[in-house]
Amino acid sequence: EIIVEDVYKFQFKEGDMVWLSNLCFDSKIVAEFMCDLVKSYKDISLISYRPIKCDGFRHRVKTYKLPASWMPEQPFFVYE
Repeated sequence: EIIVEDVYKFQFKEGDMVWLSNLCFDSKIVAEFMCDLVKSYKDISLISYRPIKCDGFRHRVKTYKLPASWMPEQPFFVYE
């Protein structure tokens, strides 16, 4: 099920997969938000255009470079 919602109003739960299309937002706010999610939910997955740099959780982040319409090797940061 895909849900489009205001991130500040959304009720996250264990098992959620969150795609963060986050290049247009303040990088500090995005970083804090991602770290809050991984610290609050043991079983959550994140996909981000920005690196996911949460102390104590970096071992769970993988980087993939995949083709996108705007560049041949767009980095995607995935927390699982």
